[in-house]
Amino acid sequence: MSIQRFLDDCDENGRAAFIRIFTFAREKAMPINWGNPGFSVNVGLGRTRVAFCYGNPPHSARGQSVFIPLRAENAVGKAAIPEERIQQLEELALSIGIFEPAGRQSLRCPIERRLTDTEMDSLLTWFELVAEAIREHGLR
Repeated sequence: MSIQRFLDDCDENGRAAFIRIFTFAREKAMPINWGNPGFSVNVGLGRTRVAFCYGNPPHSARGQSVFIPLRAENAVGKAAIPEERIQQLEELALSIGIFEPAGRQSLRCPIERRLTDTEMDSLLTWFELVAEAIREHGLR
């Protein structure tokens, strides 16, 4: 899949949010992996990529959203981040006001409306905090 094809599948609210996420990933040299139906943004640790954000188009099972697998062993859970720090990151994300719990291990940011510039700035700042925690603590 390509960025353009993914964006074509999204509505205008999703396109606006995902363009900002793709720009952020490019500027921060964070690899994007494509899957079916969406993508993940990753932190590279040597040869290992640690996914911390999944972007989903409207027709996916999660709906048009950003999905954050904070405790999933195949994603952020690959990193040796202490649970206390994960809890702090989770609380900070929920305080932004755009995330909802998605099971015990994850958070979801539904993109059902256009996120404000302030919300997007907060989301991307939070992404950077998660990426820093992954880099700081390394792999399990």
